[in-house]
Amino acid sequence: MGSALAHGARAGDPGRSGLVHHHLGAPSGSLAVQVVAAVPDRRDRELRVLTVCGVGMGSSLILKMTAEKALAQLGVPARVEHADLSSARGMRADVILGQGLHVGELQGEAPVVIEVTNFLDVNGLKAQLAARLKEHGWM
Repeated sequence: MGSALAHGARAGDPGRSGLVHHHLGAPSGSLAVQVVAAVPDRRDRELRVLTVCGVGMGSSLILKMTAEKALAQLGVPARVEHADLSSARGMRADVILGQGLHVGELQGEAPVVIEVTNFLDVNGLKAQLAARLKEHGWM
């Protein structure tokens, strides 16, 4: 069965930047069209990550270092900053990381907000980041 991609989709990456896939050779010679939700490809720029804690000094700095390791292992170019909860509201970020107590107050401040329970667990954070970054087109 042949397949033609429409609307700028890249071969080998169906659905990432394309909106519609035309499947040729459908039964009885008809043309079947499958609409696929577009996920913007954001891999062309550095990811802005913000780690947050109540005061912006201790746990957010630890989480910053853990996030830098996790993102490096994932091969995602990123600039990671840390801040207190009040400052975080005015900062632009693609991803916000912090404990549940704080990230609940930051929903909507970034496309991706992740609650982190263990600030030292690089593998756990890497898994959370990979899932959410794929969902939003950064991987």
